Amino acid sequence: MSVQFIKKEISNTFLDPRKDFSPVVHKMEFRYDPLTGKQVRLVHFGAIKPQPLDLDSYKNPRFCPFCSPHRETITPKFLPSIIPQGRLSQGEALLVPNISPYDDYSGVVIISEEHVLPLADLTPERLKDALDLAWDFLLILKEKEPELPYHYMGWNYMPPSGGGLVHPHLQVFASHSPPHRLEMEKEADFTKETGENFFQEYIAAEKKQDKRYIGQVGESHWLSAFAPVGVLGEYLCIFPDVHTVADLTISRRQDLVAGLLKLRQVFQDRGVFSFNAAFFFGSPGQDSYPLFIRIIPRSFLNTHQYPPDFNFLQTLMQSPFSVTWPEEICREARKFFSE
Repeated sequence: MSVQFIKKEISNTFLDPRKDFSPVVHKMEFRYDPLTGKQVRLVHFGAIKPQPLDLDSYKNPRFCPFCSPHRETITPKFLPSIIPQGRLSQGEALLVPNISPYDDYSGVVIISEEHVLPLADLTPERLKDALDLAWDFLLILKEKEPELPYHYMGWNYMPPSGGGLVHPHLQVFASHSPPHRLEMEKEADFTKETGENFFQEYIAAEKKQDKRYIGQVGESHWLSAFAPVGVLGEYLCIFPDVHTVADLTISRRQDLVAGLLKLRQVFQDRGVFSFNAAFFFGSPGQDSYPLFIRIIPRSFLNTHQYPPDFNFLQTLMQSPFSVTWPEEICREARKFFSE
């Protein structure tokens, strides 16, 4: 058993009225995630582009709990047994409980004092302060709530990413159950069958193929996903030697911030304004499942009706599609990661 990059080419032919009803062949690919085997489709190549976002229209909200001075008076506080002072702060960033929690522990890191934060203003300091609060919160929970071994984070940045508030924020969780259970089980199966670590083998295989490996930043490896779940592609970041939040040393935190800033440049070059990100850790006591980060650009399909880029295929059939070649977005990204 080895890392497999499985794909199947298919085609669809119809009489196209745009070509005087001549036969037109549309080529597509079905690809399968190398770890889980989940199916994705590569279709409609180039048909969907990142749409411009009118940031001014989101300024001056009627009310936002994350804006000053509301965030100091309206946002909730943690129990003194968890965080004695109720909240944590660093720079502009503030950690508070999610007033509508999703899991055993559900925290929110308010990233900035600014209500609208364009990518260009997502500075190294803001990123570092926000991520530091997230890691520190998870370290606290690791010590005080060891019966909740699964840690993960989510980030909905700007519309149409699905965030309930435009004001930039991260969500941080500790849970009794991993949201990435399938990935963890498949990784364990791979190790049991081969005696090798899937993620290390995956990185080595992608480096060898040299089609989707974007680059390395310190100890982090950045790739374009072979089977992307985002309409505009998917970017991956893997820290092979970070297995729990306790392994995130200062230098590794710096590597992550540096890599995210390079990806910010990629997004700006592509005209991307919005994204989703998910950060997954393994559980304590294991040394095979690493810090694994998945990031997908988000966009509206057009700026007339503002339809989101997700539909029944992704949401109900669990069958994502992408309109861009992973190999192409890798080539576009490499120039920023080589600097």
